[in-house]
Amino acid sequence: MNTKEEKQNKIDSINIDFEHDNILPELNQEDLDELGKKSKPVLLKKIIINRNILRHPEVDKNEYNYLLGQALYNNPSYFPGLKNNYFNFVTKINDKDNSLVLIEMSETKNNFEIVHLMKINDNNLKRMKKRS
Repeated sequence: MNTKEEKQNKIDSINIDFEHDNILPELNQEDLDELGKKSKPVLLKKIIINRNILRHPEVDKNEYNYLLGQALYNNPSYFPGLKNNYFNFVTKINDKDNSLVLIEMSETKNNFEIVHLMKINDNNLKRMKKRS
């Protein structure tokens, strides 16, 4: 189990380079245990960053570090994505918004790969959870 200090160190270490692929800290052990997954590096590819900028313009570039850190390492909740081995990691960031990161957690890949990063309000989050 990761301590509060270890989680904060992971959050503080995130510094997204928008011109390259990024390797983020491994997910918290308690989350991996609950999901039945073995630890792997978390990869955010440049191509995903570029697509995310187009598909989720509500996420300002200066928010990426914060939103990723919160959703991945700050005691997230999670629920299955629409595809096999996809999981949504979610953390409440203010009264009405949540940070949500969709991760492909395939056994056959060397990394867990981030697919989407977004801010989502409580109502849209509820709707999304019903579809999963």
